[in-house]
Amino acid sequence: MNVFLRFRKKLTGFNLVLIILLLSTISLGGFFQKTYPELPINQQNPDSSWGAVYSKRVSTRVITGQTVLSVAYEVTTVNANPGEGPFSDVSQTYLVDYNRDGRADIFSVTYGGRVIIKRNDGVINNDLRFTDTVSYTIWSLGNNNGSGDGTAVVDDFDNDGKPDLFLFNARQLAIYIPDATVPKSATANPPQMFWQFFNSDSRFRTNWTVSAMAAYDYDGDGYKDIIYADMSGRVWLWKNVPSRGNTRFFDPNGRVLLFSDPDVGTTATYGGAVLDLADVDDDGVPDLVVGHTDKRNIFLYPGKLVNQQLVFDPREKIALVRPDGNLGTLVSVDPTIPNSKDPKLLPSFAPTVIKVIDVDRDGIKDIFIATDAWRQGANFGGSIYLFKGRGRTIDGKTNFVSLELVRGNYSSRGVNPYDFDSGAVGDIDNDGIPDFVAADGNHSGNYYKIVMTTNSLYVTEGHPVQSNKLIKKNFKCPWFLLYSIYQVH
Repeated sequence: MNVFLRFRKKLTGFNLVLIILLLSTISLGGFFQKTYPELPINQQNPDSSWGAVYSKRVSTRVITGQTVLSVAYEVTTVNANPGEGPFSDVSQTYLVDYNRDGRADIFSVTYGGRVIIKRNDGVINNDLRFTDTVSYTIWSLGNNNGSGDGTAVVDDFDNDGKPDLFLFNARQLAIYIPDATVPKSATANPPQMFWQFFNSDSRFRTNWTVSAMAAYDYDGDGYKDIIYADMSGRVWLWKNVPSRGNTRFFDPNGRVLLFSDPDVGTTATYGGAVLDLADVDDDGVPDLVVGHTDKRNIFLYPGKLVNQQLVFDPREKIALVRPDGNLGTLVSVDPTIPNSKDPKLLPSFAPTVIKVIDVDRDGIKDIFIATDAWRQGANFGGSIYLFKGRGRTIDGKTNFVSLELVRGNYSSRGVNPYDFDSGAVGDIDNDGIPDFVAADGNHSGNYYKIVMTTNSLYVTEGHPVQSNKLIKKNFKCPWFLLYSIYQVH
């Protein structure tokens, strides 16, 4: 009996400690409060801007002071539909929420050297609508030096919370525009745009229109640098030197060779390497996915940390698509899926856009690839493929299934699309799922959006239950309880 009395006293004391801890936490830390969505929307991970956390296929969101337990997203079909036109002369495309209204707007650079922003007006009459709102000339140096071909990247490089543009065109002209969503003047004094040629090495260029840059804080100084692949197959670190202000990308020693691989290069006059940087295998270290307009092959370069420095070894690259066009061991065709196809069957497979993102939010990265008609001698392009991540190998590598979203066309037939110049990933229809936008900028003048169709599915103890309902519960939560509430099982 005494044993039970002692146990009850200890339990009572333990409960008192918990109550005191709870009261002190509330008085000292207060309640967790946050406004969603967080603006601007994070286009690479749009669900994070809504406070969504995914655990075992269940999503929780905090909306107007309430916890909403909603169903997880299940992607059942993927369709490509023509979007709003005209989209003529476009060479570069990014998705940014420039006016902070929670919608992804289309930031474009044209071949003629202009910035054009299409404001996302949302769904009108069951269709997404965009309106041109910002337009200005980037530069005018004569002899077409101000053209917008080559490659570009849009990100916040000076940490002021506003999108900046860095463009490196085929004339080897680098242009940096801070706060690029605000109209600029080429004749402003003081200058609003900053430029410099880097033409001492003729192969240090992109002599086509491709996505060959990715923003990443390589040196850990809190400012994003640029990873760039030139046309010869060399991958560079292009340093962001914040002490230089608006000439932060023009440091004489600011370009450092990371590696060189002729398998993703060319000795031809024209062409360009294509890349994206992402943690493909989710091991916490970024990887590179690289291709080239002149070659069918696409390689995964696993990243690794050596003395806390990110490095890539081309000897360890993994072929997603081999040089002969065959799929690598990590990518397969699923005969049970009608549009699961092998790109080797296409007349050509010349990538101009590669984007990596977990499009279906299943925790495994997927890879979008869009192609061009002009670089492999077949005059065939406009294909869009999705290498959908599906499971892991025993050593942690991602397996993919090859899905053909758009087959493409011969340019001679005049049927669009047959030539994609640029592309971007973001949540353009504001449903929390990233979409892929590809622009046929200098032929049809259209862009094409990959619309993710979702099926609401709530899984309860292994038994799927279809539901359109949301379970809502008002709550207030001390900060130390957040983890247990967000980890819904």
